[in-house]
Amino acid sequence: MSNRSKDQAPLNHDIQLEQKLLHYRSEIKKFQRIIHLQKKKLSSQEEEIEAFKQQSLFNQPMYQQKPPSTYQKPEAMAGIYSFFSYSTFLPVKPSAGSEEPCFINGNFTIRNDSGVPLRDPLICLRFSKPNLANLSGKVNQNKRNYASEHIVADESLQAWSYLPDHSLKKVRETGEFWLRPTIKQLDHQKELVFQQFEILLPYNGSSFSVSINGYIYGLEIPNGRQALNTIICNVT
Repeated sequence: MSNRSKDQAPLNHDIQLEQKLLHYRSEIKKFQRIIHLQKKKLSSQEEEIEAFKQQSLFNQPMYQQKPPSTYQKPEAMAGIYSFFSYSTFLPVKPSAGSEEPCFINGNFTIRNDSGVPLRDPLICLRFSKPNLANLSGKVNQNKRNYASEHIVADESLQAWSYLPDHSLKKVRETGEFWLRPTIKQLDHQKELVFQQFEILLPYNGSSFSVSINGYIYGLEIPNGRQALNTIICNVT
């Protein structure tokens, strides 16, 4: 081998090493960009998940209850259900200048066929449009939080009361009425009825639609259970 070839061999080796080093640096930068993009994507997904959680919490009734001390299997509690029975009265002659409201009169019944008692029962009546939420019936009033629009028809039949921290301001925000009966336990094969409640829906000649869902809660069903049917009022 000539002296020139001997001199070029180390040089070629150095060039190859430098090329490999440049390649590795390029690969490192590429992977760093990929990691950065993945972190950014993950952060965005976490924000979306958190937003969905917040939205879910906002859309769900706000009752929170500790789990029962004696655990009941879900199938054991399947016999606890609720339903509306109601009548809707629409304006006789609906017109743009009409002051005659739509009127709903009904009962909300809880039935326990589960074989075990339902302790600390609560109900929630939720309006799809909070600005239309109103409720009158046989309810003990919290005068500090409730206006006179909520009328008790017969004091001798009072069996329900609003939760202490519930107010009309919250109703206007959430569309939810929360009520607790005077009884502390609904036994097997018994019924509990929030009876003869009234709802007035103002009508000004424009079509509207509103629905009212019912939910039941208790120590045995802390996550709540929706009623079998829904009140729906469509005016066109």
